Formats: sequence, C-alpha cells, structure tokens
Amino acid sequence: MTRGRVVVGVVVLLLVGLVGVGYAGATGAWSDRSTSVLGPPVVDPSVPGHELLQQALDIDAQWRAGGIQHFAFLPAERPPDLRKLETIDADDGIVDVYDVGTPVLRTIVKYTARRPGPCGAPVPGVALCLFSGPVGGGSPDAPSVAYARVQLSGGPKAGDPVTTRAAAFWGKTELVPLREAPWFADLVQEALVAAGRA
Repeated sequence: MTRGRVVVGVVVLLLVGLVGVGYAGATGAWSDRSTSVLGPPVVDPSVPGHELLQQALDIDAQWRAGGIQHFAFLPAERPPDLRKLETIDADDGIVDVYDVGTPVLRTIVKYTARRPGPCGAPVPGVALCLFSGPVGGGSPDAPSVAYARVQLSGGPKAGDPVTTRAAAFWGKTELVPLREAPWFADLVQEALVAAGRA
C-alpha cells in the first residue's frame, strides 16, 4: 500500500512538473511576443509641442482603426498658431476645437446633419462666427455630416494679431476629409519622428 502511494505521488509530481514547464513555456512565449510588438507611439513630454503631436497620433490611430468621428474633416491647410486639438461632446452634432495662439483662442467647429442658422452679429470679446454653411464633399468617416459652423471663442479681440490671423484663415478655408489634408499627414510624420517610430 505504501509503495502504491509512492508511485501515485511520483506520477502526480511528474504531471505537476510537466504542467508547470508547459505553463512557463507558454507565458514565456507570450512575454516574448508582447515585448516584440510595439504599443501606441508616445511623444515624450520634454519634446516641444508634444501635446499637439500626441493628439495627432491619437487621431491618426483612431482613423486607421475605422472609428473616427471627430476630426473626420479638417481645414485644407494647417491653422496658424495651432497649439492643441480637442473635442467637445454634443448631442446635436460633432464639435472639434482648435486651440491657437497665446493666450489661447479657441476655434470651435461644429458639424451637423442639418443646416445651422446664419452667422449673427459678433459678440465683442465673447464669440465671433466666421462661417456657417455646407461642407464641401463627403467623408466615409462621418457620412451624416453636411454642414459646419465655425466660431472663435475664448475672448477674440478686434485688432489682436492672433484673432486677425484666425479670422482671416477660417473665413476662407475649405473643410476637407482628413485624408485630403496634407498638413495633417505631415504633423503625424513629425510626431512619429518625435516618438522614435519613423
């Protein structure tokens, strides 16, 4: 009886050992695999303009994954004094924000399926509507978008250089699908270089 128990004990130990080796091998392979696959690019905070560069990488990653709504449309050219890209949640549309200049002046672009009202009279020091109308061409990323309303917020002041440049730019710029905005592709490439991925 004792001999039988010893034999059973040895068999159990051998099985446990084999399972352990198999487990270690499996986790080792998983670890090797996980370290060889690069995660999302990250721009070091010490890099000048790292926030904008990181936001460009995040938007590009979402777009490539097919899940983009925000920034499905962009201005055809890079906005002057651009510092940051942000989004705002809205029930009745898609709101993208371009922070420009110092102190920060916000350009708020709201995309909707329905035509917005025309730009009203400017509210001095509060908001300045620059465009309200149809968006040229469609985007498969945001098929419901047909119109946009662009306004400056955050205290635009007449004669201020940042306000003047922003108003001149957004008053005439064309909004195009992301893939048709070369400046954004250049920004992503710059961000990849900064993140050591180019």
